[in-house]
Amino acid sequence: MKIDAVQEIKSRVSMREALEHYGFLASRRIPCPLHGGKDTNFEVKGNTWRCYSHCGSGDVISFVQKYYNLSFQETLKKIDNDFCLNIYGERSFEELRRAHYQQLALQAKREREKQEKEEAEKQYWKEFDEYRRLENNLKAYAPSSPEEEPHPLYVESLQKIEFQKYLLECANIRRQK
Repeated sequence: MKIDAVQEIKSRVSMREALEHYGFLASRRIPCPLHGGKDTNFEVKGNTWRCYSHCGSGDVISFVQKYYNLSFQETLKKIDNDFCLNIYGERSFEELRRAHYQQLALQAKREREKQEKEEAEKQYWKEFDEYRRLENNLKAYAPSSPEEEPHPLYVESLQKIEFQKYLLECANIRRQK
């Protein structure tokens, strides 16, 4: 082992990068990946993590070690390989290049998924706002008697609300994927 491998890993791999790399949402509080919790009891602050349930706390190295149940040496090598750090110099340039491009492709995929999720959420709220507008117009502009001429916004709402409800349901399905 290189003497400075631990410091090298800590300086080059953030806790958020590790969470994303291993398939977890990298926000400040999430369900604990170590014990599979449902509550947001896993917190990331800077380059440290803490589970408020029972998993403890630590840095990126201790997280990977606990998550994969590895020895300390195995953990250092796993992080070295997973993040193409080449601290140990055990990989050829071609292997590093291939791993680097795989990592870039994975990051691009996650970014696309994140953008698609944000767009679906944005679309849902747009459809929701339009539905609420139509619903409010139905209440606000409803004729008070059968003889009264219906307001144009009431007529528009009557014509559009069922289709808008359908669009809202579709947007909700897309956002839940």
